[in-house]
Amino acid sequence: MSTQRFFLSPESIDLASGQVEVAERSLISQMRSVLRLKTGDQFVVLNGLGQLFTCILEEIAPTRIRARIVDASQASGDLPIVVTIALPLLKGDRFDWALQKLTELGVAYVLPFVSDRSVVKLDAQTPNPNRPSSKLSRWQTIMKEAAEQSERASIPQIQQPAQFRTVLASIAASAKGTDLSLICAERRRTERLSAVLTKEPAGNLVGRNVALAVGPEGGFSPQEIELAIECGFQAVSLGPRILRSETAAIYAVSHVVAILADG
Repeated sequence: MSTQRFFLSPESIDLASGQVEVAERSLISQMRSVLRLKTGDQFVVLNGLGQLFTCILEEIAPTRIRARIVDASQASGDLPIVVTIALPLLKGDRFDWALQKLTELGVAYVLPFVSDRSVVKLDAQTPNPNRPSSKLSRWQTIMKEAAEQSERASIPQIQQPAQFRTVLASIAASAKGTDLSLICAERRRTERLSAVLTKEPAGNLVGRNVALAVGPEGGFSPQEIELAIECGFQAVSLGPRILRSETAAIYAVSHVVAILADG
């Protein structure tokens, strides 16, 4: 059985004393009641900053769990490239499912948005980060758990939802000359995503940024695609079939990972 992995805040890990203390109620409940860990059990803690700590559980109480660090090393499991995806807000649990799978695939940033043809509207879906029950908090939990399950070194970051034009401007403002920004444009005569990616140089890609934009249920409007191109994006096709938004996101990121990161 694989060793359990948990992300903790750096403040919970005391390197000077070699101790780890868990005070988060939900995590304590998971470790005690769900996983039924006991003193002497081994588990792994990650600080989200690239460090991994193997720990031995020494104390497990209803309000506190304390463990001793027995080994420290660099965490692995993240991509050598930085993948950002602009993802439309979706109805039902489709957005949650997409977040889980995109985390497993290795994305670093998720930028939720609404656009001209979005079914979900921004005013009804914008999370309030000041409320523990907000959608943003739930999204962060989904991505944290998916990062633990897939043995990543870090948890992806997700931003507050915004208008698509704002997301485009944000990506364009942070882009460097070696970055690659792509917008998936259905029903447009353009190159396939796989063809564009295979043209990329096979040299050192460490730290390179790749941004993808996937449209909502109704697709991007022609004006939005032209605006993206003006912001430095290249329009690409995902093939002859029209995919649902969450399927298109998984398909596109899978191609990027397979061709630019894991190939």
